[in-house]
Amino acid sequence: MENTAPSFRHFLRVDVLLLQLMGLSSFNTFFSNGEFHSSWSDGCFIIVGVSMILSVVSCQICTITFIGVDLNYAIEIFAAMSTTFLCAIKGMIWCAQQKKIHSILRQLSMQWENARARNFLTMENLKAAERSKSMQNIYIIAVFFVFSSYAIRPYILYFNYSLHRKMNDSFDYIRASVYPAVYPFVVESPQKFCALVTYQTLAGVFVLAERLENIIADDNSKHDEDIRQELQSIAKQHHELFL
Repeated sequence: MENTAPSFRHFLRVDVLLLQLMGLSSFNTFFSNGEFHSSWSDGCFIIVGVSMILSVVSCQICTITFIGVDLNYAIEIFAAMSTTFLCAIKGMIWCAQQKKIHSILRQLSMQWENARARNFLTMENLKAAERSKSMQNIYIIAVFFVFSSYAIRPYILYFNYSLHRKMNDSFDYIRASVYPAVYPFVVESPQKFCALVTYQTLAGVFVLAERLENIIADDNSKHDEDIRQELQSIAKQHHELFL
């Protein structure tokens, strides 16, 4: 078993790579049992991400105040706002508990490698770990494809408008964005429009990731068919919301 059992890096290398792309470079050290040394960039990237989410929440609150007469629509926005705010709280917890999370991952890595060296890993352990890795891949693919399909749409709309623009035609930048809402600023140029869409995309990834994370957290009690149906439900809801 010692020669065939994969290392701990095999299961989490993609996750660590994504963390590094987000700016959390210090998390790579737990593979080598190194000490945690946080840099200013680690906290900076998290703060930027959380601030984007909180900004989306504030814009959703502004939207509710302007359409208060439409109770049903306000309830839908409030439900989305609650999920968004929960992501912001988790981001702040992540920022405050980086060292603790790094320590937990490092201990898991040490225990796995120790059991691997002593030939203590069973086939059940390996199957459970491989299943977890498969769910991580589903998580990453779902976040990328489901959300990017709506993040790309605003650019396509503007490109189509530019290509077939007629005299006296105007382009509604806000309605063409990822999240049409009431914003405390005016969007009247392509540069501001691209900046807004990019901003909304980064914030929306956190929200979508939260829903997919809940599916993965309950992986042990669900079958593949149940997980597939939940992923289809998320895609359908996003399709109905934006299209």
